[in-house]
Amino acid sequence: MKLKTAILKEKEKYKGIVRISKSVRIQPGEYVLISGKMKTAARVWTKNCDEKVIWLDEITAENAGIEIGDYVEVEKIEPIIAKKVVLAGEELSKHTWIPRIIARTEEDLIKLVLRGRVLSVGEFVPIRGLSTDTLILYEVLETEPSGFVVVSEETEIKLL
Repeated sequence: MKLKTAILKEKEKYKGIVRISKSVRIQPGEYVLISGKMKTAARVWTKNCDEKVIWLDEITAENAGIEIGDYVEVEKIEPIIAKKVVLAGEELSKHTWIPRIIARTEEDLIKLVLRGRVLSVGEFVPIRGLSTDTLILYEVLETEPSGFVVVSEETEIKLL
């Protein structure tokens, strides 16, 4: 289906989610493929609205190759659990504080923040530090298996 894009509220940005009008009949927690000039995917939260609109952040829009206000094709997908994800970017721990009981390594910290997010090679993944508003962008270099995958507790994260 074709939906018009709009910008997410600031507090909802960079969480790997999009909001879709309840009238579209996609359930909260499901995943959608968003097709613009390129394809990306995200987890759905819904919003009470009769218009056919999808709210997303500017990084998700960039990953789809569109501008806010453009129309995109949206379809439900079921991504596979990632066995491994390789990311390029700086250390998240430089910009956040978390007890070592929760995350013993940099990769564990990133996995904690990315759990439940859908990723694919070539995309940029925004992460906001847990104790700061600093935004860090990671590029997805590799996923195993390939395609759209979801980060889980079992996913191995490698940071380059």
